[in-house]
Amino acid sequence: MLTSIQVAHIFSRPKRLALLLLWALLIAVIIVYSIDDVYVAHDRVGSARYLKERILKSLGLAFNDGVPFQWNGEVGDKVIVMAHTHAEDVSWVKDQLPDWQRAIYNVELTHPVGESLVVPENKGHEAMAYLTYIIDHYDSLPSILLFLHAHRDGYWKAWHTDAPLHDNVLAARALQLPFVEEQGYVNLRCKLHPGCVNGPKSGAEKTLTPEIWNGFFGNSSTPPRWLAMQVESYEPIPTDPRRFDYNIDHLVDRVPEIRVACCAQFAVSRSSVLQRSKGDYISFRQWLLNTNLPDRTSGRVFEYLWHIIFGELGVQYVLGLFLRSALE
Repeated sequence: MLTSIQVAHIFSRPKRLALLLLWALLIAVIIVYSIDDVYVAHDRVGSARYLKERILKSLGLAFNDGVPFQWNGEVGDKVIVMAHTHAEDVSWVKDQLPDWQRAIYNVELTHPVGESLVVPENKGHEAMAYLTYIIDHYDSLPSILLFLHAHRDGYWKAWHTDAPLHDNVLAARALQLPFVEEQGYVNLRCKLHPGCVNGPKSGAEKTLTPEIWNGFFGNSSTPPRWLAMQVESYEPIPTDPRRFDYNIDHLVDRVPEIRVACCAQFAVSRSSVLQRSKGDYISFRQWLLNTNLPDRTSGRVFEYLWHIIFGELGVQYVLGLFLRSALE
């Protein structure tokens, strides 16, 4: 243990102290990088990566913080759809992503105020706003729809955002729109956990009962794609839903296996949305308005079903392995 004389001796030599601090900093950075390399596949909240990026940013050192942003003053054929409460500051969307159209819903308002839109009822977390936008703009949708949460960044609030510093601005700027057009549906979450891990019971299997599934899809005009594929005369879901004619029962006695990365932040193409009739989205929203499930649970139902609503198979984690190309 150092004596007070020895401590005073060390501090009397600033160069030595600076050297010690430099070594300590170097060791810390090496440890952070090492932890990230070892645990990146298992760390669902990105703790090591977030810590590393915070350290590098605070030191003014370069790290991969996305593509440089230059705005030419034009707003693209793309929209950000978002739900928020009074307490959530969403000014960052307008300030940092001016090249996107905005459809931002304050779920606590009963009448529109300024740019803030309203929903029929504050239920199901972000799901009510997502569905309301699709219903109200079904006949005039932009080419790309990006559904985001209201929090821009932050370790605790935005742990599920895979962009550097869990920053949704960087995620939106890095999104490759041609990839979204090609795929139709792109989950912004690239990590497979939670949502895609194997086990005796996934989150979806705990939440989705046959009653919920049948109540959700029972009144829709377009069966989920996984169900259509079980029909011998399977054909891809047509672009024009009025041409869809399957003589099969929508109802099931067992919910299929569902694997999809969390957490209800995704991009879809207009063509994917239009695979379903407007009536389907009205039906889904009506289910949400009618359900007695708590908001957390009803919102989670949609979190497990968005990809199926937009024409994907129930198990989506195989594609998820390649989704990083959407954010490069």
